[in-house]
Amino acid sequence: MLLVLSMATMLEAPSFAQRLTVKGTVSDAAGPIIGATVLEKGTTNGTSTDVDGGFTLEVSPDSQVEISCIGYSSQEYSAKLVPSFIQLVEDTEFLEETVIVGYGVQKKSNVTGAIASVKSDALENRSNETVGSSLQGKLAGVQILNNSGAPGASSAFRIRGYSSTTSSPDPLIIVDGLKVKDIDYLDPESVESVEVLKDAASAAIYGAQAGNGVVLITTKSGNEGNARVFYNNLFSFKTPLQNLEMMSASEYKQYWKEAGYPDSVFQYGDTNWQDVVFETGLMQRHTIGLQGGNNRFSYYVDATYMNNNGLVTGDYDTNDRITGQVNVAYKIKPWLKIGTNTSIERGKIRSVSENALTGTGSVVGGAYYFDPTVPVVYEDDSLVPEATGLLEFEALGYYVPRDEQRRVYGQSLIQVSDLWNPLVMREIFAFPTYTNIWRTNINGTAYAEITPSFIKGLTFTSRLGYRLSSSYAKGYNHSYYINHFQLTTAGIMRTMASNQQYYQWENFANYLKTIGKHDISAMVGMEFGSTRYETLNALANGLTHEAENVQFQQYYDTSASTRTMGGTDYSRSNLSYFGRLAYTYDNRFNLQGNFRADAFGLSRLSKNNRWGFFPSVSAGWTISNEPFFKSIFGKDNVSFMKFRASWGINGNINSLGDFSWTNAMSLENRYNIMDNKLVTAANPSTVLANPNVTWEQSKQVDAGVDMRFLKDRLSLSVDYYNKITTNMLASVKAPAVSGASTTYINSGKIRNNGWEFDLSWKDSIGKDFSYSISANLSTVNNLVVESPLGVGRTGGGRNFFSTVTYLESGYPMWYIRTYKVKGFNEKGVATYYSADELGTDDGKDYTGSGIPDFTYGLTLALRYKSFDFSIFGSGVQGNEMFLCIYRSDLPEANLPKFVFDQRWTAATASTAKYPAPNTTAMINQGYATSDMWVFDASYFKIKQIQLGYTMPKKVLDALHLKGLRVYGSLDNAFTFTKYPGNDPESMSSTYGNSIALDKVNYPSTRNFNIGLNISF
Repeated sequence: MLLVLSMATMLEAPSFAQRLTVKGTVSDAAGPIIGATVLEKGTTNGTSTDVDGGFTLEVSPDSQVEISCIGYSSQEYSAKLVPSFIQLVEDTEFLEETVIVGYGVQKKSNVTGAIASVKSDALENRSNETVGSSLQGKLAGVQILNNSGAPGASSAFRIRGYSSTTSSPDPLIIVDGLKVKDIDYLDPESVESVEVLKDAASAAIYGAQAGNGVVLITTKSGNEGNARVFYNNLFSFKTPLQNLEMMSASEYKQYWKEAGYPDSVFQYGDTNWQDVVFETGLMQRHTIGLQGGNNRFSYYVDATYMNNNGLVTGDYDTNDRITGQVNVAYKIKPWLKIGTNTSIERGKIRSVSENALTGTGSVVGGAYYFDPTVPVVYEDDSLVPEATGLLEFEALGYYVPRDEQRRVYGQSLIQVSDLWNPLVMREIFAFPTYTNIWRTNINGTAYAEITPSFIKGLTFTSRLGYRLSSSYAKGYNHSYYINHFQLTTAGIMRTMASNQQYYQWENFANYLKTIGKHDISAMVGMEFGSTRYETLNALANGLTHEAENVQFQQYYDTSASTRTMGGTDYSRSNLSYFGRLAYTYDNRFNLQGNFRADAFGLSRLSKNNRWGFFPSVSAGWTISNEPFFKSIFGKDNVSFMKFRASWGINGNINSLGDFSWTNAMSLENRYNIMDNKLVTAANPSTVLANPNVTWEQSKQVDAGVDMRFLKDRLSLSVDYYNKITTNMLASVKAPAVSGASTTYINSGKIRNNGWEFDLSWKDSIGKDFSYSISANLSTVNNLVVESPLGVGRTGGGRNFFSTVTYLESGYPMWYIRTYKVKGFNEKGVATYYSADELGTDDGKDYTGSGIPDFTYGLTLALRYKSFDFSIFGSGVQGNEMFLCIYRSDLPEANLPKFVFDQRWTAATASTAKYPAPNTTAMINQGYATSDMWVFDASYFKIKQIQLGYTMPKKVLDALHLKGLRVYGSLDNAFTFTKYPGNDPESMSSTYGNSIALDKVNYPSTRNFNIGLNISF
């Protein structure tokens, strides 16, 4: 660090003699421009405009002063004639040079593919832990999903629908040139821009890994002539977004009394278990950093500490981490530049089991299901019901959980199986889920750029990428007695350690040449990647300890335990060659082609099928640069219009598991009678080899238009896409003569098509007020044309023991298929339409899809003098969700209040929507998988409302500060929906066969934030 600062100081030191102070304000039509460069031409002496667009710079009286900013035409003045107010004009030919594409950058005016872009201001001052969550609703054609509100939970990108049936449909994510598995390690404060390559032509340069789209993330770098030290902090207070209202104690008693249960099974408590389990959480984030540079050296260094203490009472669900970003670049020679971009993370996640569908051990599930007539604790042992057996078994030496005051936790007399007091589960139940995970990640790239003077326009880049990660996890499960069905005399400890090393080496050259009206660019390169992954896990079962121990303070006898160990060790490698050729004529016509050849090692593909080839072609016509255009429309009315179209092929290597194409051997212990001992034997697997299997393949056509109107205040982009995915990997029955049971084949066809719209307006009223409005909308039509799993219908996601989602030709992927309620008989038992009535073969029918018809987002930003206000919302329309809240295996579990309110009684027979309480009928009929649990999950959510104040420049100068902003915001402020569950935005799984299931996961949160950004 000291070396970096000392080098920056030496390189930035200008010569001061007979200086002139120039001052001014830089703006555009919409208001002040922040970060515009003001430079004494021919020197490294410069500065950047502050948050009010203002600048002050000492220069030589005889010099020229240049004011520039990416996206605007530069302006130059004599030092003595610099005006106090400078308005820059957008340069339509230079405007979009910050758009990142594969292995390079392009002017957006030359882009012929579908690329969505978001800059850092969309990520700043948000209470999200991850970059993905901060982008929700910001990008047309990109849906970002959450399956949990727990600290450390990941988000997932879905680009232009769903294609993969057997693997995660995650896009390829690249950070500063490095391919990464996820971006959980990356702090949103460090991100400069996010580009999403949506169409096949843009993504084809990444070949076999780009079938689900590509996300390119660029972290922040140093600014020439703008050295600063900054500190940002954020405090966020979190509450559950919306409680799923369950039956109260009185309603629960009434409901089950109507089913015939006696008074003796109910207790005296009146407990709202959600109030008991959940409390106000607190997240805090502190970032300190340095940023600056000159014409030879630039640096951006930051360090962030974040602690997110979640909603569960106590410190049982936390994400505690320190992250750092070090980005430096140095121009050693005019022709040689070296640099590195490195992210470092060290953190610990502590978690509770959350998915209610897991039943046993689910802390979050218990908050909804558990008996509300049970008190949280019994104030003294005399109140413990004898029927629970708690004191009896404690006397026999079993461990009965008690709180810190030695009070026995309440237990139910009606729920005597998998349903426990959730505080008991919070205290003792960790197995098989790891409750403590420590992780370390070092991700980055080191590169050298050579621009030889003897070949103008040529840039050669050699880049080494690295991912070094390790994690260690442990969990402990006490011995316990809960009820006659849930008891154990011994504890279980489980630990796991993993290490992963990934390296990629890329060498590529970019060449630019202009000949008159002809612009030619070419890129060619190669890549080698290698992954090594190792895990080691250990299990000790049968541990004994004293009854008074608390969690993780174990005293156990290892001699009496059963110990097992296991692990994995594998490596993967790939080799690729790629290239791009682009041609532009007179800034009117664009043509571009991409090509990539990928090969993967034997762990993924056989020798005779390891190479794949992925081409694409795209074209554009900037009609607004035609001579006739301006004479028809006028420059101010329609300033820019461009038509573009593309076609390409991508692959999805993630569809292939390790060694899916070949026979495997399995090891097991066999008893050798002759030697009278156990020996290790190897058996062929039951999978028949198929060396012809390959990756999924996606072909996509895209057509779009980009337009700007009314002096660039109004912008509109429209795209239509049609994506066909084939060759999904499927497991099918092997021929009987083979002796194997299954084999893998490539099969199936899935189509996603739709429209995307991006619209924005920005303007100013007078000198002090400016505003902008932006909106996006995306449609998607998903259809399984040919099921990869063969003819017929394949079951998928389940509500406990009952299948709910299916894959079938002619329907959306993993659609909801349930029984359909016809009515109720004279006893209030539900009746269902028969198979004949529905015209189906199983008495079930299509009742919805988890894939929305369209998604949308809306942002409004206002600025008046030093105040700024923004409101941002996003939503989805046309999707259904199956609420997995009824357990057919445990019907006495608590149910939502709306079931009680709308149940069948003699008085409500004509209006009832749910049957009369009757455990026999509810278990034996189709109640658990009927359309009674299917709901419209459309919603619009106000994601953030924020008000900020930026200190005026005069005050900053008096305080010797460069910038100071304070703000307050409310995240997830309001949700407009008919969905009765916790949050229609959350789902049980971000991929696979459960995208339409709500398994009542960890609640999403409403966050109140206060923050401070200060720089020197």
